[in-house]
Amino acid sequence: MNLPQGKKSTVSVEMVDGAPCVRKEYNDNGDPHEKCLRETAFYAYYAGLPLVPRLLKSRPPTHILIDLLRGEPVSTWHGGRTPAEVEELSRIHGRNVGGFLQHVPSDDALASAREGFPGGLTLRAVAERTLSVVADHLEANEKFDLPELHRTVDRAREVLNVDGFWGEEVLCKLDWNAGNTIVAGGEITGYVDFEQSFFANRAVFVGTVIDHINVLSWPNVRAGIGEVCGDLPPVETQYAAACFSMCRKMLGCCGNGRIRYFTPERLLRKFAAMREQAAPHG
Repeated sequence: MNLPQGKKSTVSVEMVDGAPCVRKEYNDNGDPHEKCLRETAFYAYYAGLPLVPRLLKSRPPTHILIDLLRGEPVSTWHGGRTPAEVEELSRIHGRNVGGFLQHVPSDDALASAREGFPGGLTLRAVAERTLSVVADHLEANEKFDLPELHRTVDRAREVLNVDGFWGEEVLCKLDWNAGNTIVAGGEITGYVDFEQSFFANRAVFVGTVIDHINVLSWPNVRAGIGEVCGDLPPVETQYAAACFSMCRKMLGCCGNGRIRYFTPERLLRKFAAMREQAAPHG
């Protein structure tokens, strides 16, 4: 069986006790041990949720073994599907995200997730490094040193001031793209790829979903989340949270005084698209 490959790891099918599972081997695109710690922390924190594959074995810093999910990535599933099918799956996805947002880990699960977790255990700790590094790199690179990009970093800081349900700290999944969402028979069977998890708040969790809507319909995803969690944060907060998520992605591209992978034009288009996604529709 051929499995979709990511940039930070390779995956293959392996038999364990006569049943197929997935072996995920971390590469040197990022620290392998840190990636393994972030991923296994996510499995500990969200243990028991049916949409998270079962972690069978963890061997830091090299690899993990997890259950093989039934189905195919949404990135291939959506080809040839009707708008109604995509809209329905979007609402299902939103309800699933709501399940993650409502999840409260046991004390033991939270302690296990926090043990050895890299990069800070609170939103403020994560934000201090993320936003300062990104801001410094924008300023140090002439092409990126643009008022519009600096403003997005300022907007991202606003998520530090969210209170209530949406301001409570949780463990976030960064990469919600269509390649990491598995579907079969019109139902989502699970989600994969948690190696970039980080502690933030529920508002940022929603921002990561907005940031990665690349096949599904955000208005329908938003409606699905609302069915489970009630009213979402204000639109401006949603956009600020999406900016924070994007800064987390940019952080991985900042090094040796340079910003790799992105161009200023691509970043500006992305932020404009997220602003449009967060805006109310209809």
